[in-house]
Amino acid sequence: MVGEGRLAAAKNDLVWLLPLSLGGGLGNKEGLLELIGSSKANEFNEKWRKQVIAEAKVFMKRIDFTREYTNMVLEALESSSSSSNS
Repeated sequence: MVGEGRLAAAKNDLVWLLPLSLGGGLGNKEGLLELIGSSKANEFNEKWRKQVIAEAKVFMKRIDFTREYTNMVLEALESSSSSSNS
């Protein structure tokens, strides 16, 4: 399980993904909360967290497909090389 310190750092890193107009890269979370209100900010943060999770799952799925494809190519190469050695 991720330690609390690492989790907090990861959450802070997400700020860099926001457009500059929304405080991204500035680390100005307090200013954003004042601007849009903590209730809306919390709602947005939850949506953003779910989006990051969804994108991570898609990324992992892409890695799975790449691994499967690479294994098929490797098997084809190995079988063609063994049949040419016969």
